[in-house]
Amino acid sequence: MSLMHDFTPKKGPNVKNRALLPDLKQKSASKFGRIIVLTGARQTGKTTLVRAGFAEYAYLSLEDPVVRPDFLALSAAQWRQQYPVAILDEVQKAPRLVESIKAVYDLYADARYILTGRLGRCPSSATVRRYSR
Repeated sequence: MSLMHDFTPKKGPNVKNRALLPDLKQKSASKFGRIIVLTGARQTGKTTLVRAGFAEYAYLSLEDPVVRPDFLALSAAQWRQQYPVAILDEVQKAPRLVESIKAVYDLYADARYILTGRLGRCPSSATVRRYSR
Protein backbone atom coordinates (compact mmCIF):
# COMPACT_ATOMS: atom_id res chain seq x y z
CA MET A 1 0.00 0.00 0.00
CA SER A 2 1.23 3.49 -0.73
CA LEU A 3 1.34 6.51 1.49
CA MET A 4 -0.72 9.36 0.08
CA HIS A 5 -0.26 12.70 1.73
CA ASP A 6 -1.78 16.06 0.92
CA PHE A 7 1.03 18.50 1.48
CA THR A 8 0.11 22.01 2.62
CA PRO A 9 2.65 23.90 4.71
CA LYS A 10 1.74 25.57 7.96
CA LYS A 11 3.76 28.59 9.09
CA GLY A 12 6.95 29.44 7.28
CA PRO A 13 9.03 27.38 4.86
CA ASN A 14 10.04 23.83 5.70
CA VAL A 15 8.02 23.61 8.94
CA LYS A 16 5.92 20.71 7.74
CA ASN A 17 8.82 19.34 5.68
CA ARG A 18 10.79 18.61 8.83
CA ALA A 19 7.77 16.98 10.48
CA LEU A 20 6.77 14.92 7.45
CA LEU A 21 10.18 13.64 6.34
CA PRO A 22 10.67 11.03 9.11
CA ASP A 23 7.25 9.53 8.32
CA LEU A 24 8.05 9.41 4.60
CA LYS A 25 11.45 7.82 5.24
CA GLN A 26 9.93 5.19 7.53
CA LYS A 27 7.14 4.38 5.09
CA SER A 28 9.52 4.22 2.11
CA ALA A 29 11.67 1.67 3.92
CA SER A 30 8.73 -0.64 4.56
CA LYS A 31 7.32 -3.25 2.24
CA PHE A 32 4.23 -1.07 1.93
CA GLY A 33 6.16 2.02 0.85
CA ARG A 34 7.24 0.98 -2.62
CA ILE A 35 5.11 3.72 -4.17
CA ILE A 36 4.54 6.97 -2.33
CA VAL A 37 2.33 9.74 -3.71
CA LEU A 38 2.81 13.26 -2.38
CA THR A 39 0.32 15.88 -3.54
CA GLY A 40 -0.26 19.49 -2.64
CA ALA A 41 -0.74 22.99 -3.93
CA ARG A 42 1.87 24.72 -6.06
CA GLN A 43 5.03 26.01 -4.40
CA THR A 44 4.53 24.16 -1.11
CA GLY A 45 7.90 22.38 -1.03
CA LYS A 46 7.00 18.87 -2.27
CA THR A 47 9.97 18.70 -4.64
CA THR A 48 12.36 20.24 -2.13
CA LEU A 49 11.25 17.74 0.50
CA VAL A 50 11.71 14.61 -1.58
CA ARG A 51 14.92 15.73 -3.29
CA ALA A 52 16.54 16.53 0.05
CA GLY A 53 15.14 13.54 1.89
CA PHE A 54 15.67 10.96 -0.85
CA ALA A 55 18.93 12.01 -2.48
CA GLU A 56 19.66 8.36 -3.34
CA TYR A 57 16.63 8.29 -5.68
CA ALA A 58 17.00 9.35 -9.31
CA TYR A 59 15.11 12.60 -9.89
CA LEU A 60 12.93 12.80 -13.02
CA SER A 61 10.98 15.95 -13.78
CA LEU A 62 7.98 15.56 -16.05
CA GLU A 63 7.66 19.34 -16.38
CA ASP A 64 9.43 19.51 -19.77
CA PRO A 65 7.07 18.47 -22.59
CA VAL A 66 10.04 17.68 -24.84
CA VAL A 67 11.45 14.89 -22.64
CA ARG A 68 8.11 13.61 -21.30
CA PRO A 69 7.53 11.27 -24.28
CA ASP A 70 10.89 9.60 -23.61
CA PHE A 71 9.67 8.50 -20.19
CA LEU A 72 6.28 7.43 -21.56
CA ALA A 73 8.02 5.18 -24.09
CA LEU A 74 9.87 3.11 -21.49
CA SER A 75 8.74 -0.47 -20.86
CA ALA A 76 8.56 -1.90 -17.34
CA ALA A 77 11.89 -3.68 -17.91
CA GLN A 78 13.50 -0.43 -19.06
CA TRP A 79 12.14 1.43 -16.04
CA ARG A 80 13.63 -1.21 -13.73
CA GLN A 81 16.97 -1.16 -15.54
CA GLN A 82 17.31 2.62 -15.88
CA TYR A 83 15.30 3.95 -12.92
CA PRO A 84 14.63 1.23 -10.34
CA VAL A 85 14.37 3.84 -7.59
CA ALA A 86 13.13 7.28 -8.63
CA ILE A 87 11.23 10.44 -7.84
CA LEU A 88 8.76 11.35 -10.59
CA ASP A 89 8.00 15.03 -10.16
CA GLU A 90 4.94 16.73 -11.68
CA VAL A 91 3.31 13.36 -12.41
CA GLN A 92 -0.01 15.07 -13.16
CA LYS A 93 1.56 16.13 -16.46
CA ALA A 94 1.86 12.49 -17.58
CA PRO A 95 -1.05 10.50 -16.12
CA ARG A 96 -0.38 7.56 -18.49
CA LEU A 97 2.98 7.14 -16.79
CA VAL A 98 1.19 5.72 -13.75
CA GLU A 99 0.34 2.65 -15.85
CA SER A 100 4.05 2.08 -16.52
CA ILE A 101 4.95 2.49 -12.87
CA LYS A 102 2.17 0.05 -11.96
CA ALA A 103 3.68 -2.50 -14.34
CA VAL A 104 7.13 -2.08 -12.76
CA TYR A 105 5.59 -2.43 -9.31
CA ASP A 106 3.76 -5.61 -10.30
CA LEU A 107 6.81 -7.22 -11.92
CA TYR A 108 9.75 -6.16 -9.75
CA ALA A 109 9.68 -6.24 -5.96
CA ASP A 110 12.76 -4.02 -5.64
CA ALA A 111 11.32 -1.02 -7.51
CA ARG A 112 10.51 2.07 -5.43
CA TYR A 113 8.95 5.32 -6.59
CA ILE A 114 7.88 8.64 -5.16
CA LEU A 115 5.31 10.49 -7.28
CA THR A 116 4.73 14.18 -6.66
CA GLY A 117 2.22 16.54 -8.17
CA ARG A 118 -0.34 19.23 -7.73
CA LEU A 119 -3.41 18.58 -5.66
CA GLY A 120 -6.42 17.57 -7.71
CA ARG A 121 -4.37 16.81 -10.79
CA CYS A 122 -2.59 13.64 -9.70
CA PRO A 123 -3.96 10.14 -10.15
CA SER A 124 -6.87 9.54 -7.84
CA SER A 125 -6.32 7.80 -4.54
CA ALA A 126 -8.40 4.87 -5.83
CA THR A 127 -6.06 4.54 -8.80
CA VAL A 128 -2.97 4.58 -6.61
CA ARG A 129 -4.47 2.13 -4.09
CA ARG A 130 -5.20 -0.23 -6.94
CA TYR A 131 -1.57 0.03 -8.10
CA SER A 132 0.01 -0.32 -4.71
CA ARG A 133 -1.51 -3.45 -3.22
